[in-house]
Amino acid sequence: MKYSIILFLLLNIVACNKVNMQFQRSGSVNAVEHENSIIVLSSLAQAENSDKAIYFAERNAFENLLFKGIPNTNQESPMVPNENNAMNGNATFFKNLLNNQDYKRFVMDSYTKSNSRSNGLDYVEQIVKIDLRAFRSYLQSEGITKKFGL
Repeated sequence: MKYSIILFLLLNIVACNKVNMQFQRSGSVNAVEHENSIIVLSSLAQAENSDKAIYFAERNAFENLLFKGIPNTNQESPMVPNENNAMNGNATFFKNLLNNQDYKRFVMDSYTKSNSRSNGLDYVEQIVKIDLRAFRSYLQSEGITKKFGL
């Protein structure tokens, strides 16, 4: 009986420690190249499997582009200047864009540059090529941003 309880407790501890990471934005996004209408970003992320890590990396790239800007590029300023106001006023839009991966329609290319596994987590460096012109137009048409100069 005593050993059964110990075994039960150990199995519960192992089951509770199963990794199930949630997305958290990081500043691990850098420009690879850029021109007027296209930006190529390198984004780092980690998760319990490579598919989820790739999703986190792509989402990280888009959230940094939207709310932080990318230093030393044609998109240094955030596309959406006030994240809290935008998220509160357009929750459904951003849920669809980021959680439901509607951002993928602006991805011209996305590939994993490096992938490693350590301590039960996959770590990826994802290269994401984004059509800025189409993305800006979409944000404007949805009323998220205003046209430049207005």
